Amino acid sequence: MTEIDKSTFDFLKDLALELGATAAKIIPADEIVVENRVVVKCRVGCKEFGKTLMCLPYASSIDEFQKILSNS
Repeated sequence: MTEIDKSTFDFLKDLALELGATAAKIIPADEIVVENRVVVKCRVGCKEFGKTLMCLPYASSIDEFQKILSNS
């Protein structure tokens, strides 16, 4: 991602800071690593597992999410 591309998304970084984030950064999709062990971390380490539509098992599978990131 070029600096021009990153500046396109600066409004998101600014919004995150306005909403209370202590730090925010634009990260190109090709730099995000999604591993299968995320599912284990959620199932074992999260007391909210399965309680919201944003989390497993309702959210996209790892394979689906990796595909989404690679299409950006």
